[in-house]
Amino acid sequence: MIKKYGASILPRYGADGGFGTETVNALIAKGLPTTITSEIFTQLVLSSGSSSSSSSSGSSSSSSSASSVASSLHSAITSDSISKAISALKKIKGISGYSAVNSIFKKTRIGFVRKTMVTGLLDRFNSTSEKKQINQQFYRIGLKYDGSKWSLSGIEGTLLDQLVTIEPTKIWDKTGRSLQVPKATILGEFLDANNGVTEFETLDRRRLYVKTTSISYVP
Repeated sequence: MIKKYGASILPRYGADGGFGTETVNALIAKGLPTTITSEIFTQLVLSSGSSSSSSSSGSSSSSSSASSVASSLHSAITSDSISKAISALKKIKGISGYSAVNSIFKKTRIGFVRKTMVTGLLDRFNSTSEKKQINQQFYRIGLKYDGSKWSLSGIEGTLLDQLVTIEPTKIWDKTGRSLQVPKATILGEFLDANNGVTEFETLDRRRLYVKTTSISYVP
């Protein structure tokens, strides 16, 4: 990644040999999956030749498609158009497609906050009939509902971007109110990371903050 994007892509730890939070956040920032397959690895490390060109072209096309769907979903939410939302969701093929679109979708604020794709859509389209249409698409894509929240199936049983503390640490809200939490506490879903602070969403949809160095992703 440093060879492809420059040293600024991993400013804190650089090439330390560890696959940690900084690496994960860098992958998310570039619209790449956080599970590295041989195809993604080849895309990252090759800088010339036909294989690199082919991989780069495929990745560019995939990234462009995910960006287009994410943009369409934001447009549907802004214009309050359930038909546009369903049309965009139908373009998402499976869990990997959802992951790609969601990673781009949550970079753009809805109002004054960033939201995951699931939260953004269900917050806007909240009538019974609208939720039914949205939920049908979530099921088709491969998401599972446990009665209170949606999660992804097929990724070792974990929620997408689920964060857990790796040491006793403090979490806080936008007003500065804080709470000390112990090691191995599952916090919620990743939203954003800047300047050493990670923003996350709890299961009850509260947006809180934690030091990036104090968390990791559920293995």
